[in-house]
Amino acid sequence: MKVDVTVGIPLYNMGQIATLALEGLCKQKTTCKWELIVCEEQTENMLSQKVLETYEKRLKKAGCVKIIYAPLKEWIPLAKKWTLIAENSSDSKCFILQAGDCLPHSKRIQQSFNKINKGYDYYDENRGYWYSFRLDKTILWKPNERYYLHPCRLNMAWKTELFKQLPLSNVKKNVDGFIYNSLLKIKKDLKKYTNNTLYIDGVDTDGYNCISSRDRFFKTVPNMLFQDPKLDVCTLIPILNDYKNKQLNTRIKDIVA
Repeated sequence: MKVDVTVGIPLYNMGQIATLALEGLCKQKTTCKWELIVCEEQTENMLSQKVLETYEKRLKKAGCVKIIYAPLKEWIPLAKKWTLIAENSSDSKCFILQAGDCLPHSKRIQQSFNKINKGYDYYDENRGYWYSFRLDKTILWKPNERYYLHPCRLNMAWKTELFKQLPLSNVKKNVDGFIYNSLLKIKKDLKKYTNNTLYIDGVDTDGYNCISSRDRFFKTVPNMLFQDPKLDVCTLIPILNDYKNKQLNTRIKDIVA
């Protein structure tokens, strides 16, 4: 069966939050046929293939025609995990990088595919809501004109043919930038599309992953990246309330040298 879009989800110790991404994928409004690839280490706090299988029927209704679960016996860096996911992907048109702790908005798959299918190599979005479980705080991620430090924004997607050329690497920090710069070297005339639409049914979160340390940004709004939207995103997206008061993860920088 022809697959239009590959959705990759790399996980590590995110069993208490990873179903949030699955909930968003189950509510996609798309005509695309897409596959889902989940890759994670086998730990006490994993999502697990068993839990993933409970979403199979709902994912199928949302257009998912293929699910692959790739278990890992030991921890590997995130960049290497993306390469592994790419190796397991079909020859789809569009490759979506989905974080396990983020709820994708309902048009994510369709919007990403539309632009990649029109000839763009890379797609992202320039604004979106964030919620911190550590601080119980909502912020609006909206880079201003002074922000130039990072080439990537939110909700990234790549042309699959290009993403499959990602070099094998042990990079574990600033992985999005590593991916972008690595693929830019392969295709110097990279065609990029950034969507400025603010989708109110999707949200990125912080606190239950093992990589990010964004507390200082949430505490110092406004700045070059974050603004105070004067609202509680939990009222817009009630499902977030189901994930409150769980154990915050130890960040990977504290446990991996």
